[in-house]
Amino acid sequence: MLQQHGRRNGFSCHCVFRAGRAAELPVHAPKYQFGDASSEAMRKALTMDFASAEELACRLEDIASTVEANHGAVLCFPSLRPDELKGIINKVGTALPNHYVYSGGSGSPARVMITPVVSRSQVLEHRDEIMGALAEYRRLCTELVDKYRKRTLSWLWRTHEHGGHCMFRNRWTGQVVEAPFRDQWDGRTVDPYFFAIFVKSTKKHRSVAKLIEHDYFDTARMLEVLGERAPFSSDLPTGGLNYAKGGSADLGREPTA
Repeated sequence: MLQQHGRRNGFSCHCVFRAGRAAELPVHAPKYQFGDASSEAMRKALTMDFASAEELACRLEDIASTVEANHGAVLCFPSLRPDELKGIINKVGTALPNHYVYSGGSGSPARVMITPVVSRSQVLEHRDEIMGALAEYRRLCTELVDKYRKRTLSWLWRTHEHGGHCMFRNRWTGQVVEAPFRDQWDGRTVDPYFFAIFVKSTKKHRSVAKLIEHDYFDTARMLEVLGERAPFSSDLPTGGLNYAKGGSADLGREPTA
């Protein structure tokens, strides 16, 4: 093993070489911690019980103000017909334009989940930064997968194939790129959760990362406002297939993948 010390451009350097190859390098950016604030936030969310969909309709204005003052909410009903569920999601979503409103899945009691998301005005204010991060993410997805397949990928990238994707993690910077590892990728489709991971693990995109509290919901909102495609937008983490986006209903769609 050979250790080399020195200074370059005013910074101290310490390189370690072993068998002709640099050893594991220190990460110069915080490693992204998988998982976000969504689960913890929903545990803290206000739980509100209703006897029926009619009761909610009568109290909608009060509900909206109460939810705005809290970190999201879970609306519980003894049971709901599919048409009642869709109607509630649509009405609540319209009343709360800066929240995702979606089904909490099957089971009893029936639940409607309400999660706050980044506002439209914030997304538009940071439009250039977000679009720049999107462009870099798409470029890296294409570039890294191409090099991986050709076996020309730098050793600086750790790789892990999983579920039609490949995770690339840079040993030096800690940057994480979750890239679609399939021939049918159109080069534009962006998974909200994977884009959030990329942004939060890339130092120069801090201004965008600050907008993301809930990795899936906030990023999906960004893509929606900017007119970008977001797959799995109806296949939410809780398993709900019905939700309202920023006041407009997008109900009952099947997941795209």
